[in-house]
Amino acid sequence: MNKIITFLSTLIIIFASSLLMTGCDNEDDIDELFIGKTWKITGATFNGVSINGDDIKELYAIPNTYKISFSSITFNGTLVSGSSFRGTWNADGKSRNLTLQMQQQSGIEINRLSQQIFEVLNNSTRYGGDSNIMIIYKDNTNFIRLSSESYDKVYN
Repeated sequence: MNKIITFLSTLIIIFASSLLMTGCDNEDDIDELFIGKTWKITGATFNGVSINGDDIKELYAIPNTYKISFSSITFNGTLVSGSSFRGTWNADGKSRNLTLQMQQQSGIEINRLSQQIFEVLNNSTRYGGDSNIMIIYKDNTNFIRLSSESYDKVYN
């Protein structure tokens, strides 16, 4: 009986040690989250108030609008027809810090919703979510929700 207890104890110790040695990697894979993806803006909250009703309809009124695409160091996007932006980005997978450095924008003043979304993007501080749904934060009361186009094609 003692041999069985010793054997089981040894197995438990080996298993626990292997878990401790491999550890848990809490760092996001930035390449998987951003690079080569196009994200569609699906909602937003400004000063703690979620957009709704007509503002949501406006997001989908014109095809190929309210989108952001990321490559290895650059991004570009379209808000409404005639408004666009591009620049460079940097994200930290461990802290989830995100900065979008705008280099060029045009037509952002077209409507209030575009202005508000651009304000959040231009002053982004962090991101949350996964490879399907993401939130880009300016702060806790101002953020936008995005959905990857590949996720939308599978689930919508």
